[in-house]
Amino acid sequence: MQGSFAGLTIVLQGLMAQQLAINTTAHNVANASTPGFSRQVVDLTAGAPFAAPSRLRPPGPGQFGTGVLVTTIRRVRDSLLDGRIWHSQQEQQRWQTIADQLRQVEVVFTEPADHSLSALFARFWNAWRTLADQPDDPAARLALREQAVALTSALQSARAEVVQARRNLDAQIGPLVDRLNTLARQIADLNRQIVQVQASGQQPNDLQDQRDGLIEQLAGLVGVQVVAQPNGAVQVSVGGRPLVFGTAGERVDRLQTQPDPLNGNLLTIVWADGSPLLTPGGQVRGLLEARDSLLTEILTRLDNLAATLISQVNALHRTGFGLDNSTGRDFFTGTTAADIAVHPDILADERRIAAASGPNQPG
Repeated sequence: MQGSFAGLTIVLQGLMAQQLAINTTAHNVANASTPGFSRQVVDLTAGAPFAAPSRLRPPGPGQFGTGVLVTTIRRVRDSLLDGRIWHSQQEQQRWQTIADQLRQVEVVFTEPADHSLSALFARFWNAWRTLADQPDDPAARLALREQAVALTSALQSARAEVVQARRNLDAQIGPLVDRLNTLARQIADLNRQIVQVQASGQQPNDLQDQRDGLIEQLAGLVGVQVVAQPNGAVQVSVGGRPLVFGTAGERVDRLQTQPDPLNGNLLTIVWADGSPLLTPGGQVRGLLEARDSLLTEILTRLDNLAATLISQVNALHRTGFGLDNSTGRDFFTGTTAADIAVHPDILADERRIAAASGPNQPG
């Protein structure tokens, strides 16, 4: 028959299993507000039963149970959801970065406002209309010159601020790359610890939570692809190239920055061997898109606007005559928003503004 201590052993095992479950619950409660913490559960299973035949009677109708056993303490975590969260994180950070830059650009152009470019253009054209109605009025000529100076200054200022915004974005890339490398080293270190703990037969739940939190940060910065290994390590790739890899996920490649001579010596991100970082995501992608696409397009549009203004106004102005009978003179100098200015001859004497169609005429 079953030994007299068997029941005590079953009770003791049961108490220990329930105590472990209580401790796990307490751990969950204590970390309810801990960022990145995953709820843990204790998986219990019945102990292996055995038969206890007797020499004095046939075997009993069934086997004797041996109580309860703890099989594992596991995290309540879904790897599929983790992947979707990491992807969403990189997209959110990418578009948030672009949105932040757009808000700064809005401040540069101050639309709508009394001193915005659209308002200055409107006053500039209105000044021409006033001069057309009163060509012999010195005040109208002075007002036109002042509006032209204000408009050219605003175009120059807007372009300079956009150029500075590009430089500010460029200055953020270096610290971001340093942060990427730091996160990669931390993930590799946790990989080593997790592999060691898992090899000993234990479940490194809290270490895995820490690693997942770092991966989420990395995903927000640059976008990642994560592949879990059977030994508990993960391989983390960026732009299709491994950043954290190795048998135990302990090896780390390195990212760095270098000037790009084809892009005004602004920084580009490359691997340690000089290969370019392809198709990054997250905040890095947002910064690069804002710097190289969004702000570059704004600069191009500003320059095209200034170039059109210069060429069209000058073409008409050269056909007219000033009060001093001068003709063939440009109203603006420069070619882009960077160097547009009122012609020095006009600045020196507003009577040289060509408002007449022929000589010896005020307008």
